[in-house]
Amino acid sequence: MKHMDASVLAAAGKVPTESAISQRIVLNSRPLGKPVVENFRQEDLTVPVPKNGQILLRTLYLSLDPYMRGRLSNAPSYAAPVEPGQVIVGGTGSTFILRASVERSLPPVLPCGGSVA
Repeated sequence: MKHMDASVLAAAGKVPTESAISQRIVLNSRPLGKPVVENFRQEDLTVPVPKNGQILLRTLYLSLDPYMRGRLSNAPSYAAPVEPGQVIVGGTGSTFILRASVERSLPPVLPCGGSVA
């Protein structure tokens, strides 16, 4: 699969010119006991077209690990708590979509569609 460079695609009129919409899950409120759907909320946000030196990834997988449960509370822990309104973070598996570069001499770092973790 070929590497996609925004400067090359722009000349062909194939670079996205509008921002995309992304979704994220944030902590809405701290769970009291077992977490319920109301403790979380989905937010849509605008992802701008990558600028010089930036890349665009599509996240396919989010790792949900046991330690994350402890981060939902304010109790003392080795991991800092997630505050209400913050994104629930974790390891991800993603696909490379686009690299923006104005320097044509830069080598392709990853082919379009390549996987990153």
